Amino acid sequence: MSKKKELQKKLEAIKVDLNSSHELKVYIKEQKNKISLVRAGVPIKNLQGSEMDIIHEEKLRKNHVLITDNVVFSDIVNYLVQDGILKLSDVQKLQNVPADSDKMLQLRISYLRGPKAYHSLRSALNESKHNHVRYDYIVKNLDECVVTPEDIGYSSDSKDGAAQIEEFVTSMKKEIDMVEDLMTDITNAEKKWPV
Repeated sequence: MSKKKELQKKLEAIKVDLNSSHELKVYIKEQKNKISLVRAGVPIKNLQGSEMDIIHEEKLRKNHVLITDNVVFSDIVNYLVQDGILKLSDVQKLQNVPADSDKMLQLRISYLRGPKAYHSLRSALNESKHNHVRYDYIVKNLDECVVTPEDIGYSSDSKDGAAQIEEFVTSMKKEIDMVEDLMTDITNAEKKWPV
């Protein structure tokens, strides 16, 4: 499988819309944020794995009040079930919680786990027809949120060697280049076949 196809598959798996230049730009921004964190000494292992991306966890933490105070659980629940983030039994438990702010708190604490959870929540907020204006603001805040080494408890005693850091940075830069190529392909297709 070509590198480009692998990247497309990866982006689709975490719910990045390959036809949206905005979403691809947000993805690039997050990858550049990872590069700056690694160069500042954040261990690479803290930025990879099967859990939710540390950058996404921090973006949710920084927007916690905005999300819990403004998102209506019933507006997004079906999207989260569809994406496999919630099971129907989870929905039943959460529906027994009286206030929407408490439901969103429980959702964030207990159920938003795994590498695609953040993108699924972001997508649900983006796609919800209810309260769309309010949710656009939340999505914009999530997209523009920058995570610093201090935000994630950076400790200067990172064990990553210079070669390992450069390998990670090179890998991220190649991925960014491929995403930018995808964006160029989208732009060219839009020019050639306007909707």
